[in-house]
Amino acid sequence: MRSSVADDHVLKRLLAGDAVVLDGGVGTELERRGARMAEGAWCGPAALTAPETLKQVHLDYLQSGAEIVTANTYAASRIMMRDAWLEDRCGDGVKAAVKIAQAARAAHGRDGVLVAGSLSHMTPMRAGTATAEAALPSDDEMADAFGEVAQLLRDEGCDLILL
Repeated sequence: MRSSVADDHVLKRLLAGDAVVLDGGVGTELERRGARMAEGAWCGPAALTAPETLKQVHLDYLQSGAEIVTANTYAASRIMMRDAWLEDRCGDGVKAAVKIAQAARAAHGRDGVLVAGSLSHMTPMRAGTATAEAALPSDDEMADAFGEVAQLLRDEGCDLILL
């Protein structure tokens, strides 16, 4: 759920094509701040392993003027989490990431902030390969994994989903 009616103003501006300030790279900022990155899953598990660092990243972006904060779900699909031996925690990670972004929005207290879920087609890079193509899951597996994340983002109350 959005935090206030004022959020509708930001959403209307966004849909009208107006400029809206988006936060920056959440995963890269987590990595810069020393959050442990998972082999194959990069920043996917960070909502489970570094929740306070993640919340501070969101708060810092909000302090800098962001009107949209992005939940750390870019690399949290079942496909990505598998290489970190956390496939069965995918849903927990997505839910935690959204809740942390929502908590940061509430703690910051500024009206009009949206929480976006992040959904990517990212797949793990295998050691010794130059691209992810060598390890691509089937189309059905990708549709299931990314559909699962999209459903969780909606169910957990993201205001929009970034692709």
